Amino acid sequence: MNKRAKSALILGICALVLLLAFLGVKLIKNAAAKGEESPESVTLLSLPADKIEKLTLTYGGEVLTFTPDADGVWWVEEYPGLKIDQSYPESMVSAAENLVALRELGTVENKGEYGLEPAECTLVYRADGVDYPMAIGSANGPQNNYYLSPDGERVYLVDSAIGNAAKHSLFVMAEKDTIPVFSRNLWLTTPDTQIEWVEGGKDFVYTPEYEWFLTDQTYTDLVVGEEQVNELFAKVSSLRWTDLVDYKPDDAGLIRYGLGSAAYPVELGYIFTETDAEGETTETEAVFQITFGRTFTGENGEELVYATCGDLGLVYTLDAAVADAFRKLNPLSLRPTDVLRMDWTTVDQIEVTAGDLTREIDISYTLKEKEDGEKVEVYSFYEDETELDGTLTETFIDYLSYMEADGTVEGVTQLAEPEITVVFHRNTGDEYSEMTFSIHPYDQSFSVVSFNGESRILVNKNHVGELLLHFENIR
Repeated sequence: MNKRAKSALILGICALVLLLAFLGVKLIKNAAAKGEESPESVTLLSLPADKIEKLTLTYGGEVLTFTPDADGVWWVEEYPGLKIDQSYPESMVSAAENLVALRELGTVENKGEYGLEPAECTLVYRADGVDYPMAIGSANGPQNNYYLSPDGERVYLVDSAIGNAAKHSLFVMAEKDTIPVFSRNLWLTTPDTQIEWVEGGKDFVYTPEYEWFLTDQTYTDLVVGEEQVNELFAKVSSLRWTDLVDYKPDDAGLIRYGLGSAAYPVELGYIFTETDAEGETTETEAVFQITFGRTFTGENGEELVYATCGDLGLVYTLDAAVADAFRKLNPLSLRPTDVLRMDWTTVDQIEVTAGDLTREIDISYTLKEKEDGEKVEVYSFYEDETELDGTLTETFIDYLSYMEADGTVEGVTQLAEPEITVVFHRNTGDEYSEMTFSIHPYDQSFSVVSFNGESRILVNKNHVGELLLHFENIR
């Protein structure tokens, strides 16, 4: 390399160094202009966990004072006896063991830009009789770090631990009533209605498969559907508390929430199933009660209701639709929507009429034991003592049995001529030994089913057409 080239290279390197130095100074000046100083290791708190004797949290308009008992369990002084999820105060304590600033911003002109005027959250630690106040501001950046001021003057940026630990309402931190898992539903009572499960049904019902019955001031043992009852139980098992508003209110408070004499209690009986480590299953019958109070309109226009349950003494708010499902319950809405639920082992003959064609089909039923010992139902079908094709006949019967409802209608008093009629001759020896099932035109899209004294189930006309086709195919 000649001397001229070497000199040019040296000049280029010097220029690059000067440029980098200039940019570095500019970045520092810009940071200073924003009130930020270069990162330093500043320890803001270093409190051993066993020295912290009190936590005073101010957040969201609440002031909560946490103190531990002799066993180290934290409680809230403002709410004696209220159980707290211990992970929350323990996280606050943990954050104070080594609280180090990620960056010192110094004294800033507008603390409001950092969520510190007023402070979004204040957490005061007391250790050995000395208070250590920490004003916690807003989060900064994707790491969710927080601005913090220990003295109301200087501002620091700290990691997310203390902010994540402190910024919670009492509703979040309190141990709330647990909604149980209903392994099997047994009964349900309200001030107006009683619904019960009876294994095997009741004698006055044509099939033992209907096992749920409702009684109120109008109806006695009204048959209701299992699916519909399960949906009622699900209203409770899937509910979510919206807010926690009070703890063990006095009588005046209960009246204010509508939880005094005007309260609406709902009790649900159920089976709770537990499985131990050895795989042994235990079933326990239990009762869960939830009491609904006054309905009101929330801040966002939503309809809410006050409610309480269990023995923790907590008053919650939740979606008013949950309470309305019980308070405004229409018993007729719980009736089964099955098109037909027939026990075919009780049927000796069906007499089917479609148009001008009427056929009497005798049914023979036996239990046949398979090689593995399992017993299966075997049916044979005859017409005028001639055996019919079992597959074709069973296809018709299956289609009749598993036809799905497409809706319900009330107030049908006059029926058009039936599209198909099935008379069941049964071996029950009771009032249901002969039953008539028929399907009638209703409108352009649906037909209405008449069975067991009711004409309210709608079925799709296309399904009716397929049923008729299966009937015609029987050979």
